[in-house]
Amino acid sequence: MKDQHVMLDLETMGTNNDAAIIAIGATAFTYTNGIHREFYVKVNLTDAMEHNGKVNGDTVLWWLQQSEEARREVYNASTGLLQALEKFTAFINSLPSKPVVWGNGATFDNVILRSAYKNNGLKAPWHFTQDGCYRTLKHLVKAEHPELPELTNHNALHDAIWQTHHILNIFREMQK
Repeated sequence: MKDQHVMLDLETMGTNNDAAIIAIGATAFTYTNGIHREFYVKVNLTDAMEHNGKVNGDTVLWWLQQSEEARREVYNASTGLLQALEKFTAFINSLPSKPVVWGNGATFDNVILRSAYKNNGLKAPWHFTQDGCYRTLKHLVKAEHPELPELTNHNALHDAIWQTHHILNIFREMQK
């Protein structure tokens, strides 16, 4: 098993491949030493839409039902989508080796982010063969869910941290 990993979590305003991205959260981790880097950027929704991101009404209504802390993902973001993608590329490229990039769903985080790169004429900083599906793994291997009460659901970085702790528990279960 490759030891350099990234747990990716996006917050979006849709569920299709072309969804407008409003936040990118990620952790860099190894299964032997845990999290060693974090990445977080909130993306300006208007700019995301101007760069081919689509908004879905059902997702907007879903966001309105979330906690105030979670809804802050949408507010006061000044980073443009292209700048956010450049920052994520720098984060990936700064790691000691090419990581496996885990997303929560075979058709969600990794696919939406890769589409944002492609739809804006940019190359994703990881190869599709480095995609990992955290959702599939958590259904196949039962492991303890971490209790991290200081984290906010639907904050992209907080979700990535929680998912990382959970996948580390899954990795430990797999090695038993």
